[in-house]
Amino acid sequence: MTEISCKFKFECPKKWDELVVTDKDGVRFCSHCKSRVFMANDQKELDEYTANGECVAIEMEYVMLGRPEGVPYVEYSLFIHKQKISGKKLYALRDAILPSSSLFEVSQQFNMKPGKVEDIDEQHAMKLEAELTKLEIKCEIQAKNS
Repeated sequence: MTEISCKFKFECPKKWDELVVTDKDGVRFCSHCKSRVFMANDQKELDEYTANGECVAIEMEYVMLGRPEGVPYVEYSLFIHKQKISGKKLYALRDAILPSSSLFEVSQQFNMKPGKVEDIDEQHAMKLEAELTKLEIKCEIQAKNS
């Protein structure tokens, strides 16, 4: 086993085997934080992934996942403006943001009220913003450093 030195700013509670397998060897997808996770096999790979701001997994006695220290990490929120949301848009909003909720719950939370999806990564925020913008639901991404 190659020695890899890494201090994690955030240690993910997920296990490598719990992540969604992708078509790229050594890359999995975390459905919780909506991020790709790259398996670093040596210090050079770890340094490359860290420089790109990626979540990584390294194998020690066990596989450890997280965001290395030194990686600037920004959490994002998607702010949904106060607006009338039709039934069709409500279904799409539920599917995109709160799939396990009822339409009534989504309506209570977002119809004619501002709403927020908090603490998501940039890629997930951009994806949600694009989906909702296509539906003509007014929203914007807000960033906060962490």
